Amino acid sequence: MRISLPVKLGIFVILLFAAVVAACLSWKPLKERRRQWKLHSLEPSGQPSWLALGKEVYHAHKRFEAQKEILSFYAPPRWFLAYPAYDVGGPENGSLTGYLGFPEKIEDIPLKDQGVSLKLTIHETQESSVLQFKLKLKTTERTVQREAEHRWVNLLPLLFAFFADGKAVKGKPGLINRMGGINREEKLADKGGHYIWDLKVDTKSIDNVVLGLNPESLIIVAAFSERQHENYNENGRNYPRKVVWFKRAWKIPQALVRSNTVMLVKENRRWIVFHKKK
Repeated sequence: MRISLPVKLGIFVILLFAAVVAACLSWKPLKERRRQWKLHSLEPSGQPSWLALGKEVYHAHKRFEAQKEILSFYAPPRWFLAYPAYDVGGPENGSLTGYLGFPEKIEDIPLKDQGVSLKLTIHETQESSVLQFKLKLKTTERTVQREAEHRWVNLLPLLFAFFADGKAVKGKPGLINRMGGINREEKLADKGGHYIWDLKVDTKSIDNVVLGLNPESLIIVAAFSERQHENYNENGRNYPRKVVWFKRAWKIPQALVRSNTVMLVKENRRWIVFHKKK
């Protein structure tokens, strides 16, 4: 039986249409699968700027109320003041000097230092413009303190770095122009204890950090230090910071640690947490 040309053309059109429909139906799952693979394989790379969350407060005791507000990230890069190394000989004239350079990569900052560690978790909230940042500082070997000033104290003894689609995000350098007061140490946790910061973060400030980059994903990592942080231009003429420690503290090198990384992805114009499969 011979099949006429119109019938052949009809069968061809039906098969072609079926193939197009099948391709359309399979394209989205394939695209999503590729996206998932890309996100799971992303790792932070490069030298990021470290940014503060929340502005400094003029009086140290006011930071507790200020931490309850919705906080924003601020772009001028910052870094922690220096601390003495283990191999420093001893105090000179009742003080000790130390140096701490700006890290070239996040791996330059240990995940655990003198039994101190930092865990970062991020949760979505009912408000699309707010994320919940929870940071838990644990210590197993010694008491952990933070530095405070009588005036212009850091709101948090924490800094944050960002990686847009795995690449380090740089902030514009800025100058610091203020007068501080008398520095002192304030205890955060005893040996074997912990301290928790539960913070609300404005996602608009996250958008501002990556303005113009339009990343599909964003990796965030935090760092803690017992010293204060100040504006720092890692691309300029800054040299390693020189700082004096008082004699009573010279035997205890300062703890400096980074947290785990957390990844966010943008979906429907909202930042949500992406959970990597182990």
